[in-house]
Amino acid sequence: MIPLSSYSFMDRHYLCFVTESNFFRGPLWQPDKGEPPISFRRALEIAEKHAAPAKHVTLKPQEIALKSFVGMWFYVVQLEPSNWRAPGLGGPMAPVSVVVLMDGTVAEPVEQVEAKR
Repeated sequence: MIPLSSYSFMDRHYLCFVTESNFFRGPLWQPDKGEPPISFRRALEIAEKHAAPAKHVTLKPQEIALKSFVGMWFYVVQLEPSNWRAPGLGGPMAPVSVVVLMDGTVAEPVEQVEAKR
């Protein structure tokens, strides 16, 4: 498993992982040879569809970053809660990060649970 991003949301911490086979199966993009296989707009659409916020929370784009790891490019899309103090949730919420690979695959967020002491 390859961790590509992490974020905290609603008092929980998440790591976005992808399997090696999924990571390396996508198209190889070279920035000096044209546009990426998936546009910024398409990456945003995929991220918005994939993000499943809590009830009463709507998300809006905050940042779309194009990143590279071992020569493979991907997007990290940050979606910000537009109603940052959602009813019953009690406080400000941080952005959600969605990792979109160049073939449209989304790296699944996995909640990190602290070991009990």
